[in-house]
Amino acid sequence: MKKLILIGAAAAALLATSGCANMEALGSDQQIVTSANQSCRQYDAKSTITHRYDDRMRVIRQGLPQQVGGQVLNYAVYQTNDMNAWAMPNGCVRVYSALLDRLNNDEVRAVLGHEIGHVALRHSVQQYRTNNGLAIAMNAGSAIGSLVGIGGAGSDLLQQAAYSAITAQYSQRLETEADNYSVDLLLKEPDGRKKALAMASALKKITTEGEGSSMLQKMFGDHPDTRERIRNVEERVKAATGK
Repeated sequence: MKKLILIGAAAAALLATSGCANMEALGSDQQIVTSANQSCRQYDAKSTITHRYDDRMRVIRQGLPQQVGGQVLNYAVYQTNDMNAWAMPNGCVRVYSALLDRLNNDEVRAVLGHEIGHVALRHSVQQYRTNNGLAIAMNAGSAIGSLVGIGGAGSDLLQQAAYSAITAQYSQRLETEADNYSVDLLLKEPDGRKKALAMASALKKITTEGEGSSMLQKMFGDHPDTRERIRNVEERVKAATGK
């Protein structure tokens, strides 16, 4: 436990003292985009891209931003039984066919708004740099632990526990921010209340792991509790529309 505290303190100190210039050293924007380009090509190469949803995707994407943060958004659908969607900082947005099969158009648009939010809010860039910074801080924590004699058996497990806890909480915050981005984006459209609330109905369909999660699940899960996310969406819509 002492080692866990030391590692957490080292990580917190690094993040608190890292200004923009220092964070740039953990990965420049161009390096991160280049890495995303490579990753997207690799995912595309090992996945089955289907075009049978192209017409529907064009309808769903109408009115959504075509580019954010200087990156043109490019879409593809993977043929798979998994329900998922993700985006990279280079504008690569990928949707899984099972998600399109399960959700209606408004719900898919809400999910796309969420993924666009990750790009617009530079979440992948933040996460990339934060993970690099935490890795450096944890190495420093290991060195501190050795100096004060608290290394030994189980230290690797504690180190991984500290890393997982910190990065999971960071990821949970980013997921909520992306939910909010999608809600705010859709509220600006005609019939915006209905479209924004589609985020809540989409979450009910595709996010079940977080429901009734224990404190450990909340601490180490990448996504916030589903019920909390749905309540946040509904309250944000109500605050904006009065109903």
